[in-house]
Amino acid sequence: MEDTVKVVMVKHVIICNPDVTLQDAVKIMKKKNVTCLVVVKGKVPVGIITERDIMFKAVANNLDSSKVLVKQIMTSPVRTIKPEDKIYYANSILLKEGIKRMPVVKNNRLVGILTQKDLLKYFTKLRKTLALDKFGESIKSA
Repeated sequence: MEDTVKVVMVKHVIICNPDVTLQDAVKIMKKKNVTCLVVVKGKVPVGIITERDIMFKAVANNLDSSKVLVKQIMTSPVRTIKPEDKIYYANSILLKEGIKRMPVVKNNRLVGILTQKDLLKYFTKLRKTLALDKFGESIKSA
């Protein structure tokens, strides 16, 4: 049976409101040591703001981070995935759409986040397991 996104996703997601300043959002990112924030209204994701958004949309344009609101530079609408979706499907979306993170949503509510790093860990573990299984088979047949 193929694993689902729920197995790999991180359940504790760092969030912010679309009406906070960019400066406050960056402070949250620094304090929580994360590279993105999922932007929510209530529990519904309405966007995502990443280090790349901050660099290319704000810093490169000399915007004042104490005056610019997150909703002005966030990526929206945000691509989401469901916890019951298959991991290989999620990986294909990240690759095809050139994104690194996807909020995980159930019944239109944020329940987690899936990142390239999470998938890399999963596939590395899977590869090691397969290699060990193959090694075990070769020992038994010897």
